[in-house]
Amino acid sequence: MNRLVRVSTEVVVRFWPLIVAQGIGESIASYGIWRQLAVPMFILPIVMFTVAVVIVLYGRIVASVLPGQSSDSWAILQKYGLCYLVAMLAIGTPELLFKVLARQSNMAGSTFWAISGSIHVAMSLLTIYSLPIVFLKRAHVPAVLAGVGFLMAHIWQSRWILGVVVLALVIHGGGVIAIWKWPSAQTYILVTSTGVLTAILHSVSFLSATRVLLGVPSERSGVST
Repeated sequence: MNRLVRVSTEVVVRFWPLIVAQGIGESIASYGIWRQLAVPMFILPIVMFTVAVVIVLYGRIVASVLPGQSSDSWAILQKYGLCYLVAMLAIGTPELLFKVLARQSNMAGSTFWAISGSIHVAMSLLTIYSLPIVFLKRAHVPAVLAGVGFLMAHIWQSRWILGVVVLALVIHGGGVIAIWKWPSAQTYILVTSTGVLTAILHSVSFLSATRVLLGVPSERSGVST
């Protein structure tokens, strides 16, 4: 295992309560378990809670490598919340636009899911540096663009981080297939555990990307350190 990824993993596991909360929340929302639980009225609070947990988690991860940064949950939400939400909206826009256009054109189901999934994978890989820049620069759309540009300039240096993200995407995809083919209480428990594992991998990729950004001179990374 690459040393950067290994060290990042050792740091990330210190935040396991937040990671577990994120994994469970994202599993309930993204795998559609909430539909099976017949509690659709709770999905919005669950999503809002999960987003808040992710912001606090990433804020604390950044604070762990940048001395002087606050690790207080409310302070992190106030400082990064809006930028994170706008950045995530920008990252999700291509997939959202495709889904809107595809629904209007009555695209075949298999083609729809193949293209939609490909867009999701592509955006997940292209933006591995975008969220770290959001938290380092308190930017939103410019951070997304800067992250893509940095990846293009450092693609080989980023191969291990890309590998971690690919692994997270594969595990998540396996959970989606499991829920679709074998909907049962046992499957829900299984995919919730994979959701936690996926959350760990995303945190590892986030911290690894943050370390790479901080280790590159500001004139090359676009990030002031």
